[in-house]
Amino acid sequence: MTDNEIDVAWSRAVAELAADSLVTAMILAKDDLQKATEIIAEEIYVRLVAGDRPDRTNWRYKSIST
Repeated sequence: MTDNEIDVAWSRAVAELAADSLVTAMILAKDDLQKATEIIAEEIYVRLVAGDRPDRTNWRYKSIST
């Protein structure tokens, strides 16, 4: 797999978990699960492509106390 294919697949997997959690919490209707998954996956993928990744060099993961 290419890095892009991995990003797409990972985004989809995480989106499915997120959307399913919203259905379980009764925040999202089960009928909307597929569309919500697509929207969430796209947003995750865009963040990955933009370089917003969970690694130690990302500003989001720096201690705010330093």
